[in-house]
Amino acid sequence: MARPQSERPVWIHSKYAAEHNTKDGDVLDTVAKHGRGSAMNATIQQLQEDIRRLKAELAEREAALPMHSVRPHQLMAIEALEDEISRKEDALNALET
Repeated sequence: MARPQSERPVWIHSKYAAEHNTKDGDVLDTVAKHGRGSAMNATIQQLQEDIRRLKAELAEREAALPMHSVRPHQLMAIEALEDEISRKEDALNALET
């Protein structure tokens, strides 16, 4: 059974907390103190910061690639960053809509 729309942000925050090694209680405490909108804004801001940080790291790794003889582990690290950026952007889009 789907959760009512009013409970959805808490579920999203709980899932985000579990995926990002934060304490679920911290997110729920924020919801209790400041309301769901405040916790959602904090999560959105955290996702935006994570995306900025990952994109900067991606740019650094891409700039560090040699012109010749690129090693597989270098490409794998770049692909992992691209995947993580994509997951976080999807999570951000889900929260913003």
